[in-house]
Amino acid sequence: METTQILKPTPPRLSESRIQSGRQCHKRLWLELHQADASSWTAAAQVRLDEGTQFGELARELLGGGVLVAADHFQINEALAQTAELLRLPYLQAPMLFEAAFSHEGVRVRVDGFQRHADHDTPVFFTPERFGRWTHLAVVFDPALKEVRHYANGELLASSSLKETAPLKIGIAELGNWNDRRNQGGVAIRHLSGAMDEFALWDRALSTAEIAALAK
Repeated sequence: METTQILKPTPPRLSESRIQSGRQCHKRLWLELHQADASSWTAAAQVRLDEGTQFGELARELLGGGVLVAADHFQINEALAQTAELLRLPYLQAPMLFEAAFSHEGVRVRVDGFQRHADHDTPVFFTPERFGRWTHLAVVFDPALKEVRHYANGELLASSSLKETAPLKIGIAELGNWNDRRNQGGVAIRHLSGAMDEFALWDRALSTAEIAALAK
């Protein structure tokens, strides 16, 4: 008996270029999505593309000290993979990414310049294969050694030195949220997307062995 497999069409994804097309003309966006073969590449379009390429090159020269995601705009999956791989590197090896690719809920973007933060940076840990699993996280502020240490499941992820130390004082704080939701002050919301089972706060710096024992 012969069977036929019916493939579902891939839903269109949103991108910066499609947003621009939609702002210019709704019909243009519809044609780009449903009748892409009907469009023609004009000399004026090529000039705009070349100008964008030159702008990116000038930006890289001006900012410097970064790594280029080599996959072009037609190789989005390759660009996403390259970006994820570069984000796993320590900050000093890739302090800035050029043409970094990100995708979230059907929206894809390429970022001209993505500046990473050097303040206690860690390699990327929560990759898709780790989603939906319990994870033990720990951060140790050690004023005696002048360092901050990050752990995941009892293993040291990264450590960074502190130029100077001061007594820790916790003001307004929320578990699982980056900033006070009562006063966003223009800061992006960076809350925990998940569940928290337990939380513990110690009045001293725990050793690596103690963190490992707590993670078991």
